[in-house]
Amino acid sequence: MVKIGIIVANGTEDIELVVPTDIWNRAGIITKLISIHKKKNVVLSNGVKVSCQEVLSAENLSKYNAIYLPGGSKAVEQFNSNITPKLIKFLRANANNTKVRFLSICAATKIYGELGMLKGVKATCYPGCESSFKSSYVKQPVVASKQFITANGPGSAFEFAFKVVSELVSPAMAKKVAKDMLYKGEKIWILQLDEKIVQKSDAVLNHIQEKMDGFEVFHFVLPEAKAEIVYYAKQNKFTARMNVSVKTKGVIRAEANAYDVLTAINECAEKITDQLRRVKTQFKDK
Repeated sequence: MVKIGIIVANGTEDIELVVPTDIWNRAGIITKLISIHKKKNVVLSNGVKVSCQEVLSAENLSKYNAIYLPGGSKAVEQFNSNITPKLIKFLRANANNTKVRFLSICAATKIYGELGMLKGVKATCYPGCESSFKSSYVKQPVVASKQFITANGPGSAFEFAFKVVSELVSPAMAKKVAKDMLYKGEKIWILQLDEKIVQKSDAVLNHIQEKMDGFEVFHFVLPEAKAEIVYYAKQNKFTARMNVSVKTKGVIRAEANAYDVLTAINECAEKITDQLRRVKTQFKDK
């Protein structure tokens, strides 16, 4: 069973705490709200009072599969060696522990950057908070890289929470929870990038997002899809694969190979688009 320890402080951003916690609970993840203060009661950024289940000083962080740092500038300022030495010590000690996932949103990602945890990792945050990890910063709403999953702000809380479910539980569970909640926000893109092209991930992510967003012109495309980019060193070629779900028609799949990663993505997207055009003729309300 997946367990997530959620670090809460006075000033934590309301939506960045409540939305992910609710979605993770619906997905069967065990969550625990952990107050950094001496008391369990905290006041969130907009005045909402929350009673946490435990205080940090009495908690064993090593029992969790993941640690989540919500944002809120006043809260994040308290994540330091003076106020939360236990948390900082744990993060430093487990920076390279692949069995622990590190989650954050908004300004909180800078804590990982300040601790030097984001070297060789792609991450995002609220604009202007990336100074501690500029070489790792990606201007995307949600980024999953190695053992880190980060998001840029409260507007991405839903997408971030579903991404965590997809990664820590399963893509199927993320889709189920989204469907049960009647979630109609961003499409749940599941993206896998080969580590060989991680240095190109900014351009690759943007290009894939643009191509897959283009599928939305077909009204029968469902809000779920998967894209995968793999690099084969021996052939020095990239393979792009895409799966797109369609109402009543199951899943449309395509694959393309090229020496250039963007070319592979373009050709794969064109194949998907051609199939979607053929499917369109089967719908009465074209």
